[in-house]
Amino acid sequence: LYLDRKDYTSGAVLAGVRRSEALVICGGDTARAVAKYLGASGVRIWGEAARGVPWGCWVGGASHGKPVATKAGGFGEPDTLV
Repeated sequence: LYLDRKDYTSGAVLAGVRRSEALVICGGDTARAVAKYLGASGVRIWGEAARGVPWGCWVGGASHGKPVATKAGGFGEPDTLV
């Protein structure tokens, strides 16, 4: 699922996020928008999938306990998510 800034308010895209069993989110603005939509208060970090790619589970909200990984949009290797 690719979520661009213009899609933050798209009901269809956000409904897909809510049904997901796990998410990989790129970009801090996108991660904050998804967390807000889900009603999550944060992410409990379990580890690092790659340098600069923390992973864990949502805390609170509609996806509480489901896995999530985030990657900053502004840095990292080009093949990190390949």
